[in-house]
Amino acid sequence: MNPGSSDTPTVEQVFEATVSHPRSRRGELLDSLCTGRPEVRKEVEELLNAYDRSCETGVLGSPIDPRVTAEALDVPTIPPHSNLGAYPS
Repeated sequence: MNPGSSDTPTVEQVFEATVSHPRSRRGELLDSLCTGRPEVRKEVEELLNAYDRSCETGVLGSPIDPRVTAEALDVPTIPPHSNLGAYPS
């Protein structure tokens, strides 16, 4: 793939091609997909790091506690096929 040609992968394509691989293998994938394009590699590495952090800590920056459920939060449930005011479900 040549930089600037139509077959050059975008940042999004490189991210999608590497994100599902183990961290230990991503470096060699980035080497092959970002040859001569250090700015693309840097951006993809930043995205991968952010993705990995979100997987470890949850979207809000703290681990998701599996004990937190609708019941624990006292959230009312709506039975199936119920009407919500004037709006049928």
